[in-house]
Amino acid sequence: MLQVRDIVQYTDTNGVKRLGQVIRDNLDNTYQVQIFDIAGRPDAPMLVVQEGTGNNQAALLNQGGYRTVFDIDLSQLSNQTFPSDATGITFAGASGWNMINSANCTTVTQLINGTGLRFNPVAATNVASPRTAPALGCLVQSYAPTYNYLTDSLRFWTYISADNCVASFDHAYSGFWSHTGNSTDFICVAMRGVFSGTQSLRVRECFKGTVTDSGMAQNLAAGNRVIITDLTPSFTRCSYGAISGTGTFQAFSSMAFAGQVVFSGAFFWDNPTVPPNSADFCFGLGALRAASGTNLIIDYKRMKLEIAQQ
Repeated sequence: MLQVRDIVQYTDTNGVKRLGQVIRDNLDNTYQVQIFDIAGRPDAPMLVVQEGTGNNQAALLNQGGYRTVFDIDLSQLSNQTFPSDATGITFAGASGWNMINSANCTTVTQLINGTGLRFNPVAATNVASPRTAPALGCLVQSYAPTYNYLTDSLRFWTYISADNCVASFDHAYSGFWSHTGNSTDFICVAMRGVFSGTQSLRVRECFKGTVTDSGMAQNLAAGNRVIITDLTPSFTRCSYGAISGTGTFQAFSSMAFAGQVVFSGAFFWDNPTVPPNSADFCFGLGALRAASGTNLIIDYKRMKLEIAQQ
């Protein structure tokens, strides 16, 4: 699967190979590719191609654009608690973190040295519309000061080392939202837990109270505990996979695709009632417990943020 900003080798209809870059994922197994001339200048027009090595196809040469902002083993951090809703919390090397819905925790959200970040939510919480599930988030610009939501793409990785999800809708969730965390603004997350009676993964987007769910990877293998959420100017995507044997994230190319939501007419830059503001975007992680008697515990052991900028 190619990605926006990947460098590719395009083979034209005559079998001539040329250098190009993926400009857009059309989300239908085709890509819009900018071809370059021998001097490295853009050569119009852009082409719509499929991935491959045949004529009129493009093959990956170099994964483009994404650079690692941070990659943190949470289990190596010092003990820390998040007992109340607050902004400007210093955590994991930055001061832009905020805790929301702390009152809806059975025990306080905490960083446990040797384990990671632990959530213990009360029953009957919700991710969106209304949003009542606890979460810890951080302003993207706390780590990437030049982030621009109109042009840049984000990728947030989390590794759920342990959970005891049993009831439908018990799940861990991670992704992106507006600074307030209010579901009348913007939320876009990947959710891993029990849906329709099986361990599954889905992507949820909520804008101004309207919820859209997409994709469902059902019957996840026990080892598929890595969740990845992509946020681009035109869509969000959810992927999943396993952690490596050394406890680090594997290459994105080894992850499996679960689902996506394409933004159309209801996003920040399409709605004049919501002022666009790159400084308002957050990434984060949390947990939701369904209306069950399970004392739900979710442990996150590792997280990583990547960015691709114009």
